[in-house]
Amino acid sequence: MKSKFCGIPVESKVFLSPMVGFTSRASRIQCKQYGAGFTYIPMEHSEAVNFNEEILKKLKPVKEELPCGIQLTGADEKSLIKAVEKVEKLVPLIDLNFGCPSKKILSSKCGAWHLKDLKKMKELISAVASVSNKPVTVKTRIGFDAPQTEKIMKAIDTGAASAITLHGRTVKQGYSGKADWNEIKKAKKLSCVPLIGNGDIENAEQGNKLIEQKYCDYVMIGRGALGNPICFSEIPMNKSKSELIKEFIKLNEIHGFDESELKTQLIQFIKGIRGASIIRKQLSEAKTIIEINNALKELKE
Repeated sequence: MKSKFCGIPVESKVFLSPMVGFTSRASRIQCKQYGAGFTYIPMEHSEAVNFNEEILKKLKPVKEELPCGIQLTGADEKSLIKAVEKVEKLVPLIDLNFGCPSKKILSSKCGAWHLKDLKKMKELISAVASVSNKPVTVKTRIGFDAPQTEKIMKAIDTGAASAITLHGRTVKQGYSGKADWNEIKKAKKLSCVPLIGNGDIENAEQGNKLIEQKYCDYVMIGRGALGNPICFSEIPMNKSKSELIKEFIKLNEIHGFDESELKTQLIQFIKGIRGASIIRKQLSEAKTIIEINNALKELKE
């Protein structure tokens, strides 16, 4: 289902959610190969971007993952603007995270903390959008302790965001319970810009049905894509776990990887297969790529 997202041509309306520690470069490329319409380089704090050259180098995408966006978070307007000015030349879109519920992010008054102060959130969006040469989008949740979708949508829409991703859970819920798609549908009716629905989507078929039923304009798959890149395919795929893992490891070898992150991602791939507990133990103990590959030799479909 081809479209133009914020003026950017995309092959599908089903996107990959940015997830720190999981959606590495290899993961983003593999998901795109199987049909993800758009991906994001996962969230970085504006201060890290501004004062760590290595972080800035890491954010530079390779051609195989373009077009993609970069997701940033921050507490301070000047810091966010400076970070956006540094990264906007790298990608066609900047996404601001106002939905991350991790305690570390909340304690630094970033991510979903801004749902406690919608006035400041609106000011941050407006400030960044006013100086950026690229579309600025927002990812957030339906509320902090309880849904307040109407107030959130008003703050974001008047803040000049080019698109909104709405996760159908509150911050208090974290990732427990079920995403409230009625709140997402309410948000779509209120939104003046494209709305991306997020939460509990397992595959492209499910996502496209939600789009057809007018719950949202696009969808974003998060945890459903972990170890399961074929979830983005709009046609039936007959790929074994071992084939997907081999492809994934090859992409890591080509584009570079962090060993700890790679092991975490591979554990997602092996969920539900015979002998997974043994392989998981061997992966957790592996210290080199050779040991990682040796652990995977035990893989049985």
